[in-house]
Amino acid sequence: MFGKEAFNAGLKELGYEAEDGGENRTVFKYVIGAGRFKDQTIKVGIEVPTDFNVTCPTGPHISPRLIPINTGALGNDRAAESPNFGPEWQYLSRPFVDQQEGWGRTTRDVKAYLRHVKRIFETL
Repeated sequence: MFGKEAFNAGLKELGYEAEDGGENRTVFKYVIGAGRFKDQTIKVGIEVPTDFNVTCPTGPHISPRLIPINTGALGNDRAAESPNFGPEWQYLSRPFVDQQEGWGRTTRDVKAYLRHVKRIFETL
């Protein structure tokens, strides 16, 4: 199993309910656990590569928008429009980074990707 089907199965195993975002997109509700947006419930949208889990998804799309759109900023001050998800969404361009391993050397599953998402939200 690959792609969106595999990603959604991984979400379900972790207790998340996936919603169809159309094409290769999936959406799920997420409660931010730490940082300045702690306890806020948001929607997270993922553009799932057709060969997931071989290829890691890009950064998450989120709704509502949490930080200003600023494509020229560095680090976690950067956010962009999200035309594939809609005007109330924003894209956080944050490549997968694992302190110990890159995507090619990690377990390459939804749990590993959600650890990445968790780090993003904790540092916004």
